[in-house]
Amino acid sequence: MNPVRFCLLISAIILLTSAKLPSYIKPCKKNDPNLNECFMKNANMALPEVFKGDPTLGVRQYKPYPLPQMDLAAGDDLSFHVTSGIIYMPFKIEISRANVDFKEKSIDFTMSARQMTWLLDYVATGSIKAKAVNETGQAYILLGDVDCAVTSTFDTKVIDGKPHIEIQSAEMITSSKMFELLRYNTKQSEPKLNDEENEIFTATSKKIVLSIREKMKEMGSIEFRDAMNLYFKLAPENEIFP
Repeated sequence: MNPVRFCLLISAIILLTSAKLPSYIKPCKKNDPNLNECFMKNANMALPEVFKGDPTLGVRQYKPYPLPQMDLAAGDDLSFHVTSGIIYMPFKIEISRANVDFKEKSIDFTMSARQMTWLLDYVATGSIKAKAVNETGQAYILLGDVDCAVTSTFDTKVIDGKPHIEIQSAEMITSSKMFELLRYNTKQSEPKLNDEENEIFTATSKKIVLSIREKMKEMGSIEFRDAMNLYFKLAPENEIFP
């Protein structure tokens, strides 16, 4: 399962009061003046259990998430085609900020992790200082102090005659305070880049991190909406928030 989905589903199931949910998921009351604190505390307690997998929730045990093929820009003169990739998420993830607002019909929170690792197989094409570039290889990308900020709005939808909460819009933005990129197992066509050109190539290739973040924003937003709505369908609004 997508690691994003693992984290995002917590924001829905932690608020549910259904007796069908496992004991490690503790609900929070809608009128609790400390709802946001309850949300963070209970979500962080549940996350390790969810990562183990739980068939009652339809959640498989966590495995590294394969990235789809994608084309990434690394400046005007260099592009990367990712042929395959894997995201490794740490098991230590926490909800570091939350704001559940029923008046504004919004659910916002931030997930934080010490690090995240991406492994990519790529084909890079373009030019460096007017020299043609055609390189195949692998990239190891390490992101440190990662934050995934999620914002969403919701409304109600009638299902079987009862109103259920439904996410209408969502956005996820990933940021990190630092990252490292290492290219290895590279093969370049002739004429190969010299040392100066390779340094420029390495510096320019780091821009693909920004491109991947944009892809993750798109994927994460969809995952958030789908995960939230899946679990809000478990019970009508007046049972979820009595």
